[in-house]
Amino acid sequence: MNNKILVNKVEIEKDVIRQFIIQNRKVEAVKYICEKANIGLASSKTIVDLIIDGKIDAYDGQDLNPEKENSTRKSTIIIEPKSRNKLIIRLAILAFVVLGAFLFLKNVVGFVHIPYHLTTLKQTIGSFSFSNDDDEVVEDIVQDVDSDMIVEVAETNPVQSPIDLRIWEHQIKKGDEVPEGVLEDRESYKNRDFSKLIKASDFPTDKEAQQAIVQFYKADVVKLLQEYQAHIEIGVAYDAPLRATQDGDPEIARVTAMVSAFNAKRGNMGNIQRPLDVIYDFVKYESDPFTWYLADFSQSIPYDLKLNKDPW
Repeated sequence: MNNKILVNKVEIEKDVIRQFIIQNRKVEAVKYICEKANIGLASSKTIVDLIIDGKIDAYDGQDLNPEKENSTRKSTIIIEPKSRNKLIIRLAILAFVVLGAFLFLKNVVGFVHIPYHLTTLKQTIGSFSFSNDDDEVVEDIVQDVDSDMIVEVAETNPVQSPIDLRIWEHQIKKGDEVPEGVLEDRESYKNRDFSKLIKASDFPTDKEAQQAIVQFYKADVVKLLQEYQAHIEIGVAYDAPLRATQDGDPEIARVTAMVSAFNAKRGNMGNIQRPLDVIYDFVKYESDPFTWYLADFSQSIPYDLKLNKDPW
Protein backbone atom coordinates (compact mmCIF):
# COMPACT_ATOMS: atom_id res chain seq x y z
CA MET A 1 0.00 0.00 0.00
CA ASN A 2 1.37 3.37 -1.05
CA ASN A 3 1.37 6.23 1.48
CA LYS A 4 0.91 8.78 -1.28
CA ILE A 5 -1.63 9.40 -4.03
CA LEU A 6 -0.84 10.92 -7.41
CA VAL A 7 -3.21 13.71 -8.40
CA ASN A 8 -2.61 15.64 -11.62
CA LYS A 9 1.07 14.52 -11.49
CA VAL A 10 1.43 15.84 -7.91
CA GLU A 11 2.12 13.49 -4.98
CA ILE A 12 -0.06 14.04 -1.91
CA GLU A 13 0.33 12.17 1.37
CA LYS A 14 -2.74 10.19 2.34
CA ASP A 15 -2.04 10.77 6.04
CA VAL A 16 -2.34 14.54 5.56
CA ILE A 17 -5.85 14.16 4.14
CA ARG A 18 -6.82 11.56 6.75
CA GLN A 19 -5.70 13.92 9.49
CA PHE A 20 -8.07 16.57 8.16
CA ILE A 21 -10.89 14.04 8.06
CA ILE A 22 -10.23 12.80 11.60
CA GLN A 23 -10.39 16.41 12.81
CA ASN A 24 -13.73 16.84 10.99
CA ARG A 25 -12.16 19.35 8.56
CA LYS A 26 -13.35 17.91 5.28
CA VAL A 27 -13.66 21.33 3.62
CA GLU A 28 -10.03 22.12 4.38
CA ALA A 29 -9.01 18.71 3.01
CA VAL A 30 -10.81 19.49 -0.25
CA LYS A 31 -9.16 22.91 -0.51
CA TYR A 32 -5.74 21.42 0.26
CA ILE A 33 -5.99 18.94 -2.65
CA CYS A 34 -7.41 21.68 -4.89
CA GLU A 35 -4.48 24.04 -4.27
CA LYS A 36 -1.80 21.35 -4.07
CA ALA A 37 -2.74 19.59 -7.33
CA ASN A 38 -4.26 22.61 -9.13
CA ILE A 39 -7.59 20.91 -9.85
CA GLY A 40 -11.21 22.00 -9.33
CA LEU A 41 -13.15 21.84 -6.08
CA ALA A 42 -15.59 19.22 -7.37
CA SER A 43 -12.76 16.85 -8.32
CA SER A 44 -10.97 17.45 -5.01
CA LYS A 45 -14.17 16.52 -3.14
CA THR A 46 -14.41 13.27 -5.14
CA ILE A 47 -10.89 12.30 -4.03
CA VAL A 48 -11.64 13.12 -0.37
CA ASP A 49 -14.80 10.98 -0.58
CA LEU A 50 -12.71 8.06 -1.89
CA ILE A 51 -10.44 8.38 1.15
CA ILE A 52 -13.43 8.54 3.52
CA ASP A 53 -14.97 5.45 1.90
CA GLY A 54 -11.67 3.56 2.18
CA LYS A 55 -11.42 3.07 -1.59
CA ILE A 56 -8.37 5.23 -2.25
CA ASP A 57 -5.82 2.37 -2.00
CA ALA A 58 -7.29 0.82 -5.14
CA TYR A 59 -5.77 3.71 -7.10
CA ASP A 60 -2.16 3.28 -5.93
CA GLY A 61 0.24 4.09 -8.75
CA GLN A 62 -2.43 5.79 -10.87
CA ASP A 63 -2.77 9.49 -11.60
CA LEU A 64 -6.01 10.13 -9.76
CA ASN A 65 -7.53 13.10 -11.55
CA PRO A 66 -11.29 12.75 -12.18
CA GLU A 67 -11.22 15.77 -14.47
CA LYS A 68 -9.28 13.78 -17.07
CA GLU A 69 -12.35 11.66 -17.74
CA ASN A 70 -14.42 14.73 -18.61
CA SER A 71 -11.80 16.59 -20.60
CA THR A 72 -12.85 17.50 -24.10
CA ARG A 73 -9.60 19.18 -24.95
CA LYS A 74 -7.33 16.10 -24.91
CA SER A 75 -7.15 13.22 -27.34
CA THR A 76 -5.34 9.91 -27.18
CA ILE A 77 -3.57 8.30 -30.12
CA ILE A 78 -3.05 4.55 -29.76
CA ILE A 79 0.18 3.49 -31.46
CA GLU A 80 0.03 0.10 -33.14
CA PRO A 81 3.56 -1.27 -33.72
CA LYS A 82 2.54 -3.35 -36.72
CA SER A 83 0.89 -0.49 -38.61
CA ARG A 84 3.47 2.29 -38.61
CA ASN A 85 2.56 3.46 -42.12
CA LYS A 86 -1.08 3.63 -41.16
CA LEU A 87 -0.16 5.71 -38.12
CA ILE A 88 1.83 8.18 -40.26
CA ILE A 89 -1.14 8.54 -42.63
CA ARG A 90 -3.48 9.17 -39.73
CA LEU A 91 -1.13 11.75 -38.26
CA ALA A 92 -0.82 13.48 -41.63
CA ILE A 93 -4.62 13.64 -41.99
CA LEU A 94 -4.88 14.99 -38.45
CA ALA A 95 -2.26 17.64 -39.25
CA PHE A 96 -4.15 18.82 -42.36
CA VAL A 97 -7.41 18.94 -40.39
CA VAL A 98 -5.82 21.04 -37.65
CA LEU A 99 -4.14 23.29 -40.22
CA GLY A 100 -7.41 23.75 -42.10
CA ALA A 101 -9.23 24.64 -38.90
CA PHE A 102 -6.51 27.14 -38.01
CA LEU A 103 -6.67 28.82 -41.44
CA PHE A 104 -10.45 29.02 -41.14
CA LEU A 105 -10.16 30.72 -37.75
CA LYS A 106 -7.51 33.09 -39.05
CA ASN A 107 -8.98 34.13 -42.38
CA VAL A 108 -12.72 33.73 -41.86
CA VAL A 109 -13.41 34.26 -38.17
CA GLY A 110 -10.41 36.47 -37.51
CA PHE A 111 -9.53 34.57 -34.35
CA VAL A 112 -5.75 34.77 -34.70
CA HIS A 113 -4.55 36.05 -31.39
CA ILE A 114 -4.79 33.14 -29.01
CA PRO A 115 -1.32 31.66 -28.37
CA TYR A 116 -2.91 28.39 -27.35
CA HIS A 117 -3.91 27.59 -30.94
CA LEU A 118 -0.45 28.32 -32.29
CA THR A 119 1.18 26.14 -29.65
CA THR A 120 -1.26 23.28 -30.26
CA LEU A 121 -0.74 23.45 -34.02
CA LYS A 122 3.04 23.33 -33.70
CA GLN A 123 2.98 20.45 -31.18
CA THR A 124 0.56 18.42 -33.33
CA ILE A 125 2.39 18.56 -36.64
CA GLY A 126 5.89 19.54 -35.51
CA SER A 127 7.06 15.95 -35.05
CA PHE A 128 6.93 15.18 -38.77
CA SER A 129 6.30 18.33 -40.84
CA PHE A 130 8.60 21.02 -39.44
CA SER A 131 11.95 21.09 -41.22
CA ASN A 132 15.07 23.03 -40.32
CA ASP A 133 14.02 25.69 -42.85
CA ASP A 134 10.76 26.16 -40.94
CA ASP A 135 12.71 26.67 -37.71
CA GLU A 136 14.81 29.36 -39.41
CA VAL A 137 11.67 31.18 -40.53
CA VAL A 138 10.35 31.20 -36.96
CA GLU A 139 13.69 32.53 -35.73
CA ASP A 140 13.55 35.31 -38.36
CA ILE A 141 10.10 36.32 -37.16
CA VAL A 142 11.30 36.52 -33.57
CA GLN A 143 14.37 38.53 -34.54
CA ASP A 144 12.25 41.01 -36.52
CA VAL A 145 10.31 41.96 -33.38
CA ASP A 146 11.72 44.93 -31.42
CA SER A 147 14.13 43.37 -28.91
CA ASP A 148 13.24 46.03 -26.32
CA MET A 149 9.70 44.70 -26.25
CA ILE A 150 10.56 41.07 -25.55
CA VAL A 151 11.82 39.77 -22.23
CA GLU A 152 12.91 36.15 -21.94
CA VAL A 153 11.49 34.12 -19.06
CA ALA A 154 14.21 32.53 -16.94
CA GLU A 155 13.98 28.75 -16.84
CA THR A 156 15.53 28.74 -13.37
CA ASN A 157 12.54 30.65 -11.98
CA PRO A 158 9.50 28.60 -12.98
CA VAL A 159 6.09 30.19 -12.58
CA GLN A 160 3.87 28.86 -9.80
CA SER A 161 0.22 29.31 -8.90
CA PRO A 162 -0.57 31.59 -5.96
CA ILE A 163 -1.41 29.90 -2.65
CA ASP A 164 -3.86 30.97 0.08
CA LEU A 165 -1.94 30.60 3.36
CA ARG A 166 -4.58 32.06 5.68
CA ILE A 167 -5.91 28.74 6.95
CA TRP A 168 -2.46 27.47 7.79
CA GLU A 169 -1.29 30.73 9.34
CA HIS A 170 -4.30 30.59 11.65
CA GLN A 171 -3.53 27.00 12.60
CA ILE A 172 0.11 27.87 13.31
CA LYS A 173 -0.83 30.86 15.49
CA LYS A 174 -3.16 28.64 17.49
CA GLY A 175 -0.34 26.18 18.01
CA ASP A 176 -2.23 23.41 16.22
CA GLU A 177 -0.35 20.67 14.43
CA VAL A 178 0.15 21.39 10.73
CA PRO A 179 0.98 18.65 8.16
CA GLU A 180 4.59 18.61 6.98
CA GLY A 181 3.61 19.06 3.34
CA VAL A 182 1.76 22.25 4.21
CA LEU A 183 4.81 23.69 5.93
CA GLU A 184 6.92 22.98 2.84
CA ASP A 185 4.37 24.75 0.61
CA ARG A 186 4.25 27.66 3.04
CA GLU A 187 8.03 28.10 3.02
CA SER A 188 8.19 27.74 -0.77
CA TYR A 189 5.55 30.43 -1.19
CA LYS A 190 7.27 32.81 1.23
CA ASN A 191 10.55 32.39 -0.68
CA ARG A 192 9.02 33.59 -3.95
CA ASP A 193 10.38 36.95 -5.08
CA PHE A 194 7.60 39.42 -5.89
CA SER A 195 9.79 42.52 -5.51
CA LYS A 196 10.10 43.13 -9.25
CA LEU A 197 6.37 43.01 -9.97
CA ILE A 198 4.76 46.25 -11.14
CA LYS A 199 1.04 46.87 -10.81
CA ALA A 200 -0.43 47.42 -14.27
CA SER A 201 -1.99 50.73 -15.29
CA ASP A 202 -3.70 49.14 -18.29
CA PHE A 203 -5.70 46.03 -17.42
CA PRO A 204 -9.10 44.42 -18.20
CA THR A 205 -12.29 45.32 -16.39
CA ASP A 206 -14.35 42.50 -14.86
CA LYS A 207 -16.50 42.46 -18.00
CA GLU A 208 -13.50 42.42 -20.35
CA ALA A 209 -11.84 39.63 -18.35
CA GLN A 210 -15.01 37.53 -18.55
CA GLN A 211 -15.31 38.18 -22.30
CA ALA A 212 -11.70 37.05 -22.83
CA ILE A 213 -12.30 33.86 -20.82
CA VAL A 214 -15.57 33.07 -22.60
CA GLN A 215 -13.98 33.73 -26.02
CA PHE A 216 -11.20 31.28 -25.17
CA TYR A 217 -13.25 28.42 -23.67
CA LYS A 218 -16.53 29.18 -25.45
CA ALA A 219 -19.38 26.78 -24.56
CA ASP A 220 -17.46 25.04 -21.75
CA VAL A 221 -17.33 28.14 -19.56
CA VAL A 222 -20.61 29.67 -20.79
CA LYS A 223 -22.41 26.55 -19.58
CA LEU A 224 -20.49 26.57 -16.30
CA LEU A 225 -21.29 30.22 -15.51
CA GLN A 226 -24.93 29.75 -16.45
CA GLU A 227 -25.26 26.60 -14.33
CA TYR A 228 -23.92 28.37 -11.24
CA GLN A 229 -25.43 31.79 -12.11
CA ALA A 230 -21.94 33.22 -11.70
CA HIS A 231 -19.86 36.01 -13.18
CA ILE A 232 -16.10 36.63 -13.38
CA GLU A 233 -14.21 39.28 -11.40
CA ILE A 234 -10.53 40.14 -11.85
CA GLY A 235 -8.05 41.01 -9.11
CA VAL A 236 -4.85 43.07 -9.04
CA ALA A 237 -3.08 42.94 -12.42
CA TYR A 238 0.70 43.03 -12.81
CA ASP A 239 2.65 44.00 -15.92
CA ALA A 240 4.07 40.89 -17.61
CA PRO A 241 6.89 40.69 -20.18
CA LEU A 242 5.66 40.87 -23.77
CA ARG A 243 6.22 37.75 -25.84
CA ALA A 244 7.06 37.17 -29.47
CA THR A 245 4.22 36.09 -31.74
CA GLN A 246 4.34 33.85 -34.80
CA ASP A 247 1.71 35.66 -36.87
CA GLY A 248 3.49 39.01 -37.21
CA ASP A 249 1.01 40.74 -34.91
CA PRO A 250 3.05 41.91 -31.89
CA GLU A 251 1.74 42.16 -28.37
CA ILE A 252 1.28 45.69 -27.02
CA ALA A 253 0.19 44.81 -23.49
CA ARG A 254 0.30 41.74 -21.24
CA VAL A 255 -0.74 41.47 -17.61
CA THR A 256 -1.05 38.65 -15.08
CA ALA A 257 -3.96 38.54 -12.64
CA MET A 258 -6.08 36.23 -10.51
CA VAL A 259 -9.76 35.80 -11.33
CA SER A 260 -12.67 34.30 -9.40
CA ALA A 261 -16.24 33.35 -10.16
CA PHE A 262 -18.86 34.98 -7.95
CA ASN A 263 -22.46 34.02 -7.27
CA ALA A 264 -24.96 36.42 -5.65
CA LYS A 265 -25.95 33.87 -3.01
CA ARG A 266 -22.78 31.83 -2.49
CA GLY A 267 -20.24 34.62 -2.97
CA ASN A 268 -16.71 33.68 -4.03
CA MET A 269 -16.62 30.30 -5.81
CA GLY A 270 -13.03 30.39 -7.04
CA ASN A 271 -12.66 28.53 -10.33
CA ILE A 272 -15.78 26.37 -9.69
CA GLN A 273 -14.21 23.53 -11.69
CA ARG A 274 -12.11 22.88 -14.77
CA PRO A 275 -11.53 24.16 -17.38
CA LEU A 276 -11.78 27.48 -15.51
CA ASP A 277 -8.62 28.45 -13.58
CA VAL A 278 -7.88 31.20 -11.04
CA ILE A 279 -4.91 32.90 -12.73
CA TYR A 280 -4.27 33.98 -16.33
CA ASP A 281 -2.41 36.39 -18.56
CA PHE A 282 -4.49 38.91 -20.49
CA VAL A 283 -2.96 40.17 -23.75
CA LYS A 284 -3.67 42.96 -26.28
CA TYR A 285 -2.32 42.95 -29.84
CA GLU A 286 -1.33 45.72 -32.21
CA SER A 287 -4.03 44.80 -34.75
CA ASP A 288 -6.77 44.88 -32.11
CA PRO A 289 -5.62 47.30 -29.38
CA PHE A 290 -8.99 47.56 -27.63
CA THR A 291 -9.60 43.85 -26.99
CA TRP A 292 -8.07 41.64 -24.29
CA TYR A 293 -7.29 38.00 -25.11
CA LEU A 294 -6.61 35.10 -22.74
CA ALA A 295 -3.28 33.26 -22.35
CA ASP A 296 -1.60 30.97 -19.82
CA PHE A 297 -0.12 32.90 -16.92
CA SER A 298 3.57 33.65 -17.45
CA GLN A 299 4.78 34.80 -14.03
CA SER A 300 4.25 34.14 -10.33
CA ILE A 301 2.16 36.71 -8.48
CA PRO A 302 1.01 36.94 -4.84
CA TYR A 303 -2.31 35.47 -3.75
CA ASP A 304 -4.93 38.20 -4.18
CA LEU A 305 -6.36 38.65 -0.69
CA LYS A 306 -8.57 41.57 -1.77
CA LEU A 307 -10.27 39.63 -4.55
CA ASN A 308 -10.52 36.58 -2.29
CA LYS A 309 -11.30 38.32 1.01
CA ASP A 310 -14.02 35.69 1.40
CA PRO A 311 -12.21 32.32 0.93
CA TRP A 312 -13.65 30.01 -1.71
